[in-house]
Amino acid sequence: MRTMAIGASIILILTGSVLGQIMGQPDTEVFPMRKGTRWIYRGEVAWQTSRKARSTRRLDWTMEVVDSVQRGRYKVALVLGHPKDLTWYEKGRKPGCHILIAVDNTKFYLRECEPSASREKLTLPEGDLTGLTGEENLILKFPLRQADTFGGDPERDAKDGMYAWYVQAVRQTPPRTEYVLTYRTNPDHEVDTYVTGIGLTAFVYSHHGTVSEVNVKLVDFQIPVPK
Repeated sequence: MRTMAIGASIILILTGSVLGQIMGQPDTEVFPMRKGTRWIYRGEVAWQTSRKARSTRRLDWTMEVVDSVQRGRYKVALVLGHPKDLTWYEKGRKPGCHILIAVDNTKFYLRECEPSASREKLTLPEGDLTGLTGEENLILKFPLRQADTFGGDPERDAKDGMYAWYVQAVRQTPPRTEYVLTYRTNPDHEVDTYVTGIGLTAFVYSHHGTVSEVNVKLVDFQIPVPK
């Protein structure tokens, strides 16, 4: 592992067994949301270019907190470049804008930003935030136990682990914990891996029909030093 301070940031380069080493370091935040926090993912995307042709590309993708604020129980971050942007990939794809909201540091919601005229005018939402914290936007909550489900359609009675987040695995590497979450539907599935104090460390998406696949893992994590 290579750990170094540059300016006001701590940069962690993740290669080989590095993630395991980081997971053994003291935890600071469940999901870092400080302005300037950055994750770089590396992996492969695949998409369908014609009825029978399939294209693939290996790439790096950056997710960054460009602004954040604490409002009582709510912490809100403006995020550019979530790996979700890579689904249904096309050449020239640009990072999308997302709002990440933590409530009491136990429930985390993610949704796309409202349409904006330009990237320079993107701002954090103002006013009442309850409208942004619907179950359909819930991506993570604590505490979590293996086989838990959350974030499902409240009108769907089937207990089949579909159309809801399912906790596939919980792995303890004190003082950190790794969670593997799956969301399965008839047409596709997604697998998200989170590590407390680091955030999203792996993202997998696969569509079961027309080709759209994403498989990326965290290779570089940068977090500002608290002032």
